Amino acid sequence: IWTLDLDTEKLQKIIHNDARRVAKADTNKIIYQDFYNNLHLFDPTDGTSELLLSLKGYPYITWRFLDNHIYYTTGNNLIKFSLETQEETTFFNEFSVEDNFIIDFSIVKNSDMENIILQIHKLRSNEVVLLERIE
Repeated sequence: IWTLDLDTEKLQKIIHNDARRVAKADTNKIIYQDFYNNLHLFDPTDGTSELLLSLKGYPYITWRFLDNHIYYTTGNNLIKFSLETQEETTFFNEFSVEDNFIIDFSIVKNSDMENIILQIHKLRSNEVVLLERIE
């Protein structure tokens, strides 16, 4: 993964080969997710990396960065993690009702309100259906 400085038109390689997904933080640092579902804060000026969140126990993580917060879902809840305080706020506790889970989300922020749009996937048990063709 490379970053491009638009002012100097220079490329800089991010030294972490295990970076899977990245976002630029407000502080000119980079947040990246590794292949083990850990979220790190990388400083490209000095090459240091700080572990923010370890989400190894969750096989599928979706996350967004907005206004100095990382929003992420583990499937059955949505969590807001503050980079300043290192504290988490859980929006839904155990959302999953047997066969529902959050697969993706979007955040729309207005001046006074934060709207979260969830994409929910529903699994159902298998059923056998008999179809007959009538001519």
